[in-house]
Formats: sequence, C-alpha cells, structure tokens
Amino acid sequence: MVRAYLRNRLLLRSKSRNSLVVIFSTLGWPLVVGISVCTLFYAGVYRGPLDNELLRRYVAVHPVSFIATGMFFVGMAALLLRLGTVLSQFWWMHRIQLPPIPAGGQGVEDCSALQGQLEGLPLGARNSYLGQRLSSALDHVWRSRSSEQLGDELKYLSDMDQEKQHNAYSLVRIIIWATPMLGFLGTVIGITQALGDLATQQLGGDL
Repeated sequence: MVRAYLRNRLLLRSKSRNSLVVIFSTLGWPLVVGISVCTLFYAGVYRGPLDNELLRRYVAVHPVSFIATGMFFVGMAALLLRLGTVLSQFWWMHRIQLPPIPAGGQGVEDCSALQGQLEGLPLGARNSYLGQRLSSALDHVWRSRSSEQLGDELKYLSDMDQEKQHNAYSLVRIIIWATPMLGFLGTVIGITQALGDLATQQLGGDL
C-alpha cells in the first residue's frame, strides 16, 4: 500500500509538472520566439537587407501595422512549435514498447513491473501522449484491481488528449480572431489620416 501511495504521489507530481510545461509551451514559447523573430525582422527592415519602401508601407506605417506583424510572427511560431510536437509524438510512438503478453495472460500484480518499465524510458517518451496514456491505464487497473472498465478509461483518456490538443491552439485562434479587427482598425486610421491631410491642404489653399 505504501509503495502504491508513493507511486501515485510521483504520478501526480509528474502530471503537475507536465501541466506547467504545456502552459508554457502553449503561451510562453510562441511569444518568446515570435517576438524575437519579429525584432530581427524589423531590424532588417530599418537597417538591413529588407529596407524597402513598399515593405515599410505595409509593416511600418502606424502602430497597428506593428502589432499585426508581431501577431503574425507569434502565430507562425505557435504553429511551428505545434508541428514539432506532432512530429515528436510520432517519433516516440514507435519507440515505446512493452513486453508481449504471456500465453497465460497477466494479472493485476504485473502493473508494478510494467510501470517500472515505463519509468525507465527517456523523459520524452514518458511525457508523450502514448507514454502518459499507458501509465494512466496501468494506474487505473492497479487502483480498480480489475481491467473490466479499461475500455471506458481509455476512451476517457483519448477525449482528454483531444481536449488538450484543442486547447493547445487557443493562442492561434485568438490571433485569427483579432487580426481582421486590427485590419479594420488600420483602415479606419488610414482613412482618418487621409481626410485630415486633405482638409489641412484644402484649408491652406483657401486661405
């Protein structure tokens, strides 16, 4: 019982660390990478090979263009990081293997040995979707002392992973939602500036 309690505590700590990693990878890394690349981009626009009048007209006219360009780089960074995550999942999927089932089957007491084999895998394998799902399934069998409800548990874990994937694209969805509003705002600001300049020139001519 003490051994099972300690293993459950370790699993809870691992899941909490994984949650922090997911939050930072979803919000932190895209912001850091996107803002860094955006800074290099504007350095190239003002003092580098990207110094072009046409390019400046679209990305460096007023604050809205700066914000929209920065959001573009943050969104691209988020998508590229998600692509790396998907590729890593496929990478570990073919490298996580449990021993074959014996001819006589396996009992509940074998969960400890299987959990030990999973804990001996590299950190990336343990944190992958397959590694976490296998660990959670074994923990469910150990706690319930039966595998009768294992199918429902696997379906629940699958739904949780699907929800996690959906939440991982929340930053991208926010950017997609906000970009058209920034475009409309930029259009209004441009029209206002044009009318203001026109009125000033006409007033000066009339005087």
